[in-house]
Amino acid sequence: MNKYTFNIIVETDKVLNNKEKGEIMEAIKINTGRIQKTAGYVLDGATLRITREVTPNDVMESLRGTPTKDSVSRDNCWYYDEAQGRHHCTNDLVKCIKCEGVCNYYRDKRE
Repeated sequence: MNKYTFNIIVETDKVLNNKEKGEIMEAIKINTGRIQKTAGYVLDGATLRITREVTPNDVMESLRGTPTKDSVSRDNCWYYDEAQGRHHCTNDLVKCIKCEGVCNYYRDKRE
């Protein structure tokens, strides 16, 4: 059996949480029926599988809930130091010194 991968990229100015991303995913899944009807002769016997790439930030949001201004954020991280460059992480355990957001090594500096 041959497999072909197509990517659908959603670009928006709004920051979406996991629930909103799931709603977009459902809308795409619902409309796959139209795709199968339109290209039915090509897709005869084929199965369309819709999946979403899960990022580390999605996992952290699921574990901690949606961050609020007063809760978990890189600005409240002990290792985050914007003064040493563009979003610099001072933790020796991380592989990349550029902070990409809340990670597994997050430590709240307010504690």
